[in-house]
Amino acid sequence: MADIFIPEFIEETSSGIFARHASRALLPILTAPTTLDRQAAENRVRQQLVTVACANLKDFAFAFDSSFIDTTARDGFDRLAKLMFLYPGSPISLFGHADADGDPLYNKFLSERRARAVFAFLLRRTAIWEQIFSDAAERAHVRGDDWGLRSLRIMLEALGFSAGPPDEPKLDRATADALADFVGKQTGTRPAAGRNDAPTRALLFAAYMDFLAPDDPAKRGTKFQLAPERFLGGAKGTIEGPGDFQGCSEFNPQMIFAAEETRTFARNGDIGTALRHAANEVNRRVIIYLFEPGTTKPTTWPCPSARQGIAGCKARFWSDGEARRSTAFEQHRRRFGREVPVQKAVLAQPKPALAARMQRAETTFGCRFYHGFGLRSPCERDLRMWVIRLLAGGNARPIGNARFVARMGTDAAAPLIRGTTSANGTLALPVFDDIETITFKVDAFRALFGSAPRAGAPKEPDEPLPKEAATDPDAFPDEGNFIALTLDAGALQRIQLPAGAEPPFDPNAPAVPPDFDSIDAPPLSIPERDAGVGQRLANLGFGGNELATDPAARRAAVAAFQRFFRAAAQATGDIDDETVRRLAATYGDVAETDTPP
Repeated sequence: MADIFIPEFIEETSSGIFARHASRALLPILTAPTTLDRQAAENRVRQQLVTVACANLKDFAFAFDSSFIDTTARDGFDRLAKLMFLYPGSPISLFGHADADGDPLYNKFLSERRARAVFAFLLRRTAIWEQIFSDAAERAHVRGDDWGLRSLRIMLEALGFSAGPPDEPKLDRATADALADFVGKQTGTRPAAGRNDAPTRALLFAAYMDFLAPDDPAKRGTKFQLAPERFLGGAKGTIEGPGDFQGCSEFNPQMIFAAEETRTFARNGDIGTALRHAANEVNRRVIIYLFEPGTTKPTTWPCPSARQGIAGCKARFWSDGEARRSTAFEQHRRRFGREVPVQKAVLAQPKPALAARMQRAETTFGCRFYHGFGLRSPCERDLRMWVIRLLAGGNARPIGNARFVARMGTDAAAPLIRGTTSANGTLALPVFDDIETITFKVDAFRALFGSAPRAGAPKEPDEPLPKEAATDPDAFPDEGNFIALTLDAGALQRIQLPAGAEPPFDPNAPAVPPDFDSIDAPPLSIPERDAGVGQRLANLGFGGNELATDPAARRAAVAAFQRFFRAAAQATGDIDDETVRRLAATYGDVAETDTPP
């Protein structure tokens, strides 16, 4: 999968995915009076759990088959701290996920222990790490997840103490000396011999947590650390933490192998096993969701702990949950955020109805509860949002920190969204339809004219939002003074094929080895590319909608872009490969990755 990057909203690195979610629509609550014969009846409203941001800590943050947090996690925690700084009042919850190798109960314990290890780090609760390290009864369920001496040596090396060979099964002299030197530095008194005991580990865990922790962006000179109230469940648990951390076992795969791919792995012995393990990386993850400020954990939380088994998880499955997480097409992978082309939705035993259902996007998660969080989340690669930047004036100043209200469509009942632009004038809106009219009102009078509108100034004659918006309790009090504009949002034309694209399916073509995770894309024509270049240049402020259709205007805009961004040695106005590459990078174009726009 290619990296995702949308400035201010989504960034993917080797450490993970760190993203802000699109703004949510405010939906009315419909209630009705009861009848005389049912006077005790009540209208009940259940608060929705609304996510505002997320972080995907990839498998690289952990040792193989282990919940021990590797030194490589430092960058991810730094990015997490910066993301949480943007949402100071948002509680969080952690969801651990495993791949389908091994037993589901084993994976339930492993995925939960990974989430618990991150939970403990964020709170600096060394006692939880000690429990993970030393609880023999729990470790019996996950024999591979034995932190042991290997974890101590990794921590010592990270802290600058030279220990023995990582996989030496016994406490060798070099490691014992390193432990003694470490304790001496921490306490001022070096013991005669280093010991692998709980007091020593407590000191080592605390020091290593500080090593992993970034600087706190909210408190200069301190390390990033969360208070218990930042967790959805209040961080009251240690071994079981419903609402704070939970393991989802293998039940919500982000990717499912093609059937022929699985057979290929099996035919290749140890090499195939290694290849399968590497390809399964996307399924091994800890996802952290940030919720709307003020959100509290529901009284009943459906995620059981690993010690309660997996029956409670399966009770929350979709009615076809087993099929969702196990159905494999013959020669094409399935991914949560991406459809499988209908011609490649082929099952070994033809089942047209099942194939039609499973070729759709968002059908790989078994658990319907977790599905609600992952839906449209960039951290689960289900990315569908309009990203818009508002600029003002001839020098294109961003309309930053401005209130806005947007109606997603022309119908009076279309979803209504209110929010504030970023400091750079950017906002993200959910995609309800691939092509739709977005009607904006933006608090941009000061940005455009240098002052606020005069009291009693006449309102705009063409009110884009219905008059009843004024009686909306969520409406901004001065919404009538906002500047109105309308955007026709639609799919961008392509300017280059996404990485991994292959030509359209041709049943008469000679057989070639299948690309199980290919991107199926028709050839790119010159007219489509030129129109796409014009669209992007128009959106970047180099002209209007005519750039998509007027060759002369588009050529002049290309030349202006080349001069401004130095995409070419000379501003020729020609749409060459370097200009296309630079334009795609400048636009932050999701369509240029293998993730759906």
